[in-house]
Amino acid sequence: MLIAEILQKAHRKFAKDTDYPTTGTEDILVRLDHVDDAISEWENLTQEGYNWKELMTSASLTLAGSGTDALPTDF
Repeated sequence: MLIAEILQKAHRKFAKDTDYPTTGTEDILVRLDHVDDAISEWENLTQEGYNWKELMTSASLTLAGSGTDALPTDF
C-alpha cells in the first residue's frame, strides 16, 4: 500500500468523506510528517531487534530429515 493510499484511507475513516486535502497544503504536510515519524519509529525499533509481525507478508519453514524417519508412537 502506498503512503498516499494510507493517507486517503485514514481520511475516509476519520473525516468520513473523500474530499482529500490537496498536495502541498498544510493538512497534507502535517499528515506526511506523522507518517514519517511512524516510519522512523519502526526503523529505529527494527534496528534494536524488534520484529514487526504486522510487516511480515510470508514465512517459510525448513525441516531436516530423510522423509522416511519413523515417528514416535506417542506423536
